[in-house]
Amino acid sequence: SRVPPEVVFDQKLGELFVVRTAGETLDPGVIGSIEYAASHLGARLILVMGHTSCGAVRAAVETINGGDLGSENLNHLVADLHPHIREALSQAGAPSKDLARESWANAKGVADDLLKRSPILKKAVESGNVKVHTALYHLDSGQVHFE
Repeated sequence: SRVPPEVVFDQKLGELFVVRTAGETLDPGVIGSIEYAASHLGARLILVMGHTSCGAVRAAVETINGGDLGSENLNHLVADLHPHIREALSQAGAPSKDLARESWANAKGVADDLLKRSPILKKAVESGNVKVHTALYHLDSGQVHFE
C-alpha cells in the first residue's frame, strides 16, 4: 500500500487501474474491483506487487504462532497472510533481510488465491485474455523485480 504504481511505472493518473491494500490482502471488494477492471475496462495484466519491509508482512511474521494485534480487523488481515508467510519461514526458519523472501511468498500466494477465489479471472487467464504476474518493489533501491 505504500508504493504508488503510477510513480514506479511512470504513468499518468488514470492510466492504471490500481487497487491498493495492506499486504495485498483480498476481500470481496478487492476481488470485485479487479474483476471489473478485467471484464469491463479491458485490463489485460494483473500485477500483484509487494514491497520489502512491508508492515503487514512484519505483523504476520510476528503473529505466525498466535498473537493479538489489538483489533479484530488487523487480526483478520494478517490471518490471510499467514499461510503464505508460514511456508517462507519454514524454509529458512528466520525472517529474511527486509522481509524480502516473505513478501515474495505473500505476493505469489495472493496471486494464486486471486485465481482460486475468482471464476471470472480464472477463466480470463485460461483463455489467454488476462495475465497475472507478481513483482516486488525494493524500498531501498527503487527497483522492481518480476517473477
